[in-house]
Amino acid sequence: MRLNQLSRRFRLRPSMVVLFTTLALPFLAIIVVLDYTATSRAVTTTSEDMVNRFNNQIVRELVQTIDPVISLTRSAAMLVAKDPDFFRKDASWDFLKTHTEHSAIINTAYVGFADGSITMAAPASEKAQFFGKRAPPQTVNAFWRLDRQSEKIVHDELVFKGANNQVIEKHQVNSTYDPRLRPWYQAAVDGKESIVYGPIKSASTGEIELTFATPVINNDLVVAVAAIDISLASTEKFLNEHRISANAISVVLDSQLRVIASSDIDSKVSQASENIGRVGDLTSDLPQRALLSLPSSQFLGTFRFDSADGHTNYMASLSKIDLKVPVDWRILSIAPSQDFLKEITDSSRLIAYIGVLALIAQLLVIYAMSVRIARPLEQLAREVDDIEQLKVHDSVPLSRSFFFEIDQLTTSIDRMRKAIGAFAAFVPVDLVRGLLKSGQKLELGGRSRFLTIMFCDLESFSTLSENSPSQQLLLRVSKYLQIATHNINQEMGTVDKFIGDGVMAFWGAPNTLEDHAYRACAAALKIQEQMDVINKEWENEGLPPLKVRIGIHSDVVLVGNIGSIERMSYTVMGDGVNVAARLEGINKELGTRICISKTVVREAGERLKLRALDEVTVKGRKSTVEVYELLGLEATEIDVSMNKD
Repeated sequence: MRLNQLSRRFRLRPSMVVLFTTLALPFLAIIVVLDYTATSRAVTTTSEDMVNRFNNQIVRELVQTIDPVISLTRSAAMLVAKDPDFFRKDASWDFLKTHTEHSAIINTAYVGFADGSITMAAPASEKAQFFGKRAPPQTVNAFWRLDRQSEKIVHDELVFKGANNQVIEKHQVNSTYDPRLRPWYQAAVDGKESIVYGPIKSASTGEIELTFATPVINNDLVVAVAAIDISLASTEKFLNEHRISANAISVVLDSQLRVIASSDIDSKVSQASENIGRVGDLTSDLPQRALLSLPSSQFLGTFRFDSADGHTNYMASLSKIDLKVPVDWRILSIAPSQDFLKEITDSSRLIAYIGVLALIAQLLVIYAMSVRIARPLEQLAREVDDIEQLKVHDSVPLSRSFFFEIDQLTTSIDRMRKAIGAFAAFVPVDLVRGLLKSGQKLELGGRSRFLTIMFCDLESFSTLSENSPSQQLLLRVSKYLQIATHNINQEMGTVDKFIGDGVMAFWGAPNTLEDHAYRACAAALKIQEQMDVINKEWENEGLPPLKVRIGIHSDVVLVGNIGSIERMSYTVMGDGVNVAARLEGINKELGTRICISKTVVREAGERLKLRALDEVTVKGRKSTVEVYELLGLEATEIDVSMNKD
């Protein structure tokens, strides 16, 4: 009879299942509907934001590519103003060549004079042509200088050079070219400021290019123009490679919404001439449809439009490009909404599936439970609370449960309270209570944090250990380690380990410190100051001093419990630790006592007295580290007020 009653208690009543199903199904339906609605709104907002941010990113990258070209023309113009004769000589070719080497999109750099003379430098290859003359094999650069005097050409020479600047071929161009007749020159003369002109067909290479020019003005007269050509093909390649999705399109437009460059590299505009193209010349009709969908001609921002058949929705963003020259350019980026929706739609569908599965799982879990779960669990909860307070009552038996799992839990808690009672006999009760209250589990693992690491070491310790009695040396080293540990702790640092006569410490973990770099420097100075005092006492006793070398570096390192399951240590690992150790050792080479890195200076430099030293190489790193000698601390208003208090 008793067994039959127990077996009936293991089953959930049908009314409980019906009640749970009645409550859970509508709740799940509401969640799915709300998730779908919220996701739909989020998809629209996210896709608009993504297109807008992408468009702004393209604008920034385009500006960062073009603005330096403008700066180069201005620097050349300044040099022409100071020494115009320099650019009438072949010696100026190397200067102009540095301009062409600045970026792969630069085709030509040159200076045109008001008398019709011109000096030009351009990167070249075997396929390149200049004034109809093909560059010979192994050509790297082409140079041309045309010198006119009183409208008469007195020098006309095209030179092809190789990788070692050796001359491969020389030609006479015999060209009627006159820079003063070129539109870029005339535009610079008319505007009397840096300008961009184009697209325009290059008279020397025949390529379609954009020309950036800066006039050289003397007594309000333009005496020369420094210019650089960038390849339109390279610009369009840049747009093609920087697309938000495979189906996206980017177009650079002028103020009249005409095409200057397009990511559609197969369009008629790219293959045309120096005339600015029309949107209708593009292979895709999307830019034209996007412009027709603009709320106004002056609109800037994100908008939506549909394809011609109405089946596809597109996101578009129109942004202005602000350069160092007065241009009214805009960039239009277009991407189909479905490029952004697919993953989010799949995610919403997956959430619905998971919700249904979760409902089924919950029904199964409810079916496997009993109405008698709460009573034994409440008793176990009270018992766990007593264990946390170390109120262990071994003589009080725990009630057994009809369910196997709860009965097993009861047995485990009973064993645990006996183990805690025994453990408390060997460990202070307060410590045990703290461990139980924290609920933290000691396990291997760590995370990356920006910390400051210090290495201290004694100079010539091996020699000192050979010449000093062991017991005496041990006492002196212990005093040094005591000074180091005390000052590290005083400045809220963490002593990682003792490595022979060395000390490794770090700041910023486990407790976060805003001024960890400064505190590390303060601790280092205190260590040296107190070691100076103790060394004087030892010298008076006839003992050699213990000189300390310290290296400090701030970096992102891995911090946490590292080791094995049987034995672990809270420590730091990473490249930053190697750098700090190298800085400690570099003191021997530089004759210093405290060396710190540039990152430490950047973190706390305004409060440090420093002396710049040198750049050193750290084993395993390609880059060098800037090293500074720490001399002291600068007094600040905060320090002064604290001293007064």
